[in-house]
This record gives sequence, structure tokens and C-alpha cells, in this order.
Amino acid sequence: MGLVESDVVIIGGGITGLSTAYYIQSRAKKGGIKISCTLIEGTENLGGKIQTEYNAGFTIEGGPDSLSSSKPWVFNLCQELGISKDLLKMNSAKTYILVDRKLLEIPEGMFQVAPSRLIPFLKTGLLSPTGKIRALMDLLIPKSRDERDESIASFIRRRLGKQVLLRIAAPLLAGVHGCSAQELSIDATFPYLKDIERRYRSLIFGLFKEKRKGKSKKGDQAFYTLKRGLREIIDAIVSNIDHDYTSIITGKHVRSVSINPYDKRFEVLLEDGSTLRGRSVVFATPAYITADILSLPELSMLKSIRYASVVVVTLAFRHEIKSVFAGTGFLIPSESELRISACTITSNKWSGFSPPGYTLLRCYLDTNREASILDYSDKQLAEIVLKDLKAVLSIAEEPLFIKVNRWKNAFPCYSIGHREKIRALEEAISLYPGLHIAGASYHGISISDCIQQAESTAYKVLNFLNNK
Repeated sequence: MGLVESDVVIIGGGITGLSTAYYIQSRAKKGGIKISCTLIEGTENLGGKIQTEYNAGFTIEGGPDSLSSSKPWVFNLCQELGISKDLLKMNSAKTYILVDRKLLEIPEGMFQVAPSRLIPFLKTGLLSPTGKIRALMDLLIPKSRDERDESIASFIRRRLGKQVLLRIAAPLLAGVHGCSAQELSIDATFPYLKDIERRYRSLIFGLFKEKRKGKSKKGDQAFYTLKRGLREIIDAIVSNIDHDYTSIITGKHVRSVSINPYDKRFEVLLEDGSTLRGRSVVFATPAYITADILSLPELSMLKSIRYASVVVVTLAFRHEIKSVFAGTGFLIPSESELRISACTITSNKWSGFSPPGYTLLRCYLDTNREASILDYSDKQLAEIVLKDLKAVLSIAEEPLFIKVNRWKNAFPCYSIGHREKIRALEEAISLYPGLHIAGASYHGISISDCIQQAESTAYKVLNFLNNK
């Protein structure tokens, strides 16, 4: 390939990198500007953790499987890409938590990890009478005057009590973030709840007031996918990128990035010895990969962001499970003797993702519970999952097929002080004009968060190039 010159080099072909390339081209075109981009992806596949496969009438998501209505950026992008008509709403909002070997429904109105509706919360069997009384003390407990960051575990325990933390909040957080509530920062993960406490003192009262005033519909969030799975977003982005001005290279790893001392251009050295040169470079890679490629002392804090790993085991069964379990899935607290942390009943959750009369399940195992889980063979993982499914759902039949996806370092854990760390990181990056970072490591782990960062980064790139 030799030497390739571009205005922008984007490293990483996941949802963040692809969206950044799309936004740069679409916004440049609207402004009548011609910008050349080169996107480089180390693997042969675009999409990052969005990996949708199709097998015998089943739609299988190897990574994330849903989009939350509380975050609009992915829906705005779907509208731009012309695929909004394919959005598919989740069939049921019923999710359960296993407590004392019983599957108990999460009460309606749970916003993130706190209740926005009192009556369903008081009726839930997830908490004992003592646990409910302790949670209601939130109405009386004064707000904290300490503005420093704290863990979500500390925040929930302080406001709603230990039982809400262990039986509701911790399983929900493990299912979404893959990290422990003891580690996760309230400021970086759920700043809205911290703001509710600051303004109303009580979480329960504050969420109720916000809901009544109509200022917040987050407690009624819905979840969506697309008819052909989330892969449809990736395919639509690639189809809509202007390939006259954007080159996409897959299967080549970046070895290093340096700045030419004479013309200040970024020089991206690939493993095959070829070089990409750009006026601006965007890292849409996990923080630890960005740190290894850049090797700048000022950005060493990139390596301090810890990641959790997860294994997703997908199983298909010949019989329908609805008569036994009508929910979309269940979560398992870490105190349980079971080894899976969660299970999604995909065939209940999304219409058309399995043939009529069949069942498709996704089970999760994470390294927070079992550090060596990534090292297990597919056969060992299948045995673990089938044993737990038999205990919870009485499933005894052999699956039609099993698909295993191992995600090493999949979830960045926003630990206490994460926001301050990212602010310091961005200040350090500002010393290198034209250098940008974006993705799940920084300002939110959801697909929508990554798309929001991509759009913001695209504008920063265009402003830099126009003012240079």
C-alpha cells in the first residue's frame, strides 16, 4: 500500500469509528467541503461488538442487542440513514430477578436503579418488609453535602438500603455494565440520580415529581432493535458513507502513531510497514489500545481505565418457552450459587428473531464472578449454562445449536473519579492539535452514547481542518 495521504485517519471500525466517518462526510458535504478520510480496522469485520448472525431462521446477536429510547442519538442516525421504518419495539418489558430460587418481576417504574413509582415498588416480592421500610427512609434521609464522587453501591446503600442494592441495583448494573456496583462511579454512570438528590433530597420523591411535571419520561423507557438485528445499522452506515472520499481498510493493525516534526501531520504506521498520513487522527479504539499505539507519557492515564470481560452463550431450542416463562429475561444476583449472571429470552423479546414454536436464549457469564471464564472451552461453557437453565427454567432438552462469543475487555468500568480522569485526559490531548479520542471508554458505553461522541468528534475534526 505504501504511503496514503488523507485529511483524516480514523482508527477503529466499530460503531464509533464508522459513525465518525459518516458524520464527517455528511456534514462536510452539507457545507460544500471535500474531506478525505481513511478508516482502518484491525479485524476483518466492521462493527466492533455489534455482531449479528443468521442461522436457520434465527437472528443471533453476539454483542449488544437493544437500543434505549432514553438516548435519542441512535434513533436520529437511523432516521438519517433511512432505516427508521425497520425499528422493532421490544415485545414485553417484564424482566425478573432470581431471589431464593424464585423468579420475581422487577417492579414497574424502576428508573435505572431507583423507583419512580411507589405502589409497584411496595408490592414487589424482591424485598422483605424490612427492606421496603428501609428504602422508604429515603423520604426522610437528608441529602449528602459531600459533593465528591462515590460508588453506586455507596449511593444506593445510603439512600435506599442494602437490600435494594443487592437484590435490584447490583444485578441490573452487572447486566448492563458488566462491572461491580462497588466500583462504578455514580457521577459517571448515573449523574441524573445524583442531581435528583441534590435538587429534591429524596430519590423517590424527586423521581415522582419529575415524572408528574412531565420533565422526565426516562422511567418509561422502551427498548428497540432493528428487524434484521443491530447489524443493520452498521450496513446502513457503510452504504451511506461517500466512498469517493472515504477509504475503509480492514484486516490491518496499527503499530504506532507519531507526529511529523516538520509539517505536524500524523503518521500512522501499519503492521505491514505501510503508512497513512493525515492532518487529523481519531482514535475510536478502547483506551488501552489507544495508549499502546500512542505511547505518549501525557496520556498514560488511558491505561488506568479497567475493563471487564464477558462471555455470551446463545442457545436455540425446538420448543417454545412462553408457557413456562413469559418474560424477556432474568438477572441473577452474585450471591447465588448459579454461575450465569443473566439470561435474555430473545424469542420472547423480539418478534421474528426465531422461527414460530422455537426458543432462542442468550446467557451471560462474566469475569467479575469467575475470573477464568474466558479460558473455558465451548463445551464447558455449554455445560455450565445448561445446568443453570435447568435449575431456573426446568429446560432439560438438548439445544439445536450453541454459539459462544467471548468478549475480552468488553466493558470499560467507570470507577470513582472517572469524569475527573477524562477531563484531565482531554486537557492533555488538547496539547496535540488534530488528535481526537471517542468511544465507550469515555462518555457512556451504550451504542447511542458512542454515536453521540462520534457526531461531536466529527464537528471537532471539521472545525480543526477548516481553521488550520
